[in-house]
Amino acid sequence: MSVKGYIVAMRWAIHTHSDKIFTKLSAEDPQTPGERRFFDESGAFSTAVRSLHYAPSLAKLRQPVLSAALQTGTLVSPELGFSITIWECLLPAMKGLRFIGGYFPSNHNGTLPYDFDNDKVIMKPKNPFRLDQTSGTFFGIEEQVFRRLVDTSRQGPEVLREFRRSERTTTGYSGVSYLPDGHILGQIELFRPVATDIV
Repeated sequence: MSVKGYIVAMRWAIHTHSDKIFTKLSAEDPQTPGERRFFDESGAFSTAVRSLHYAPSLAKLRQPVLSAALQTGTLVSPELGFSITIWECLLPAMKGLRFIGGYFPSNHNGTLPYDFDNDKVIMKPKNPFRLDQTSGTFFGIEEQVFRRLVDTSRQGPEVLREFRRSERTTTGYSGVSYLPDGHILGQIELFRPVATDIV
């Protein structure tokens, strides 16, 4: 099959080596010749790729049943509910978007950087005097994308045929990365939990 590919190579330098090594980014987008062009008239191939793309992310979100359903193309009973935590990003550019996710702690103790006081979420670092400690990294999927993935696990991969990429990808801050497929990654301090739900 003739398919489009991408080759990206990056070289990074830290400040102690920057006089000898320069940061570099190289990218190519070759078209493999193949014997014939690739066509996906039914859309089955693209939906399978999308399902396989999200399966590892659902596993990271501790949703193994959803992950397995997308990975194997099997269906989940509609009677089975999934517990989720809904978060919002505190950056103004991300206002109105909500995410299903959680965080990976920076240390092995898994210290939660929040405390709950009278139904308010309060940022409470473990040691407020130390500036060299971070709390962790938030990882999530935009809420509507996640709900579509749940629908996919119950109705089949054809639900993903109508998937649309997000148009809002600029966060306005280099500490948070938001991708067009709905994935988001950033410092946990820039996110807060706002609700829980069963889907």
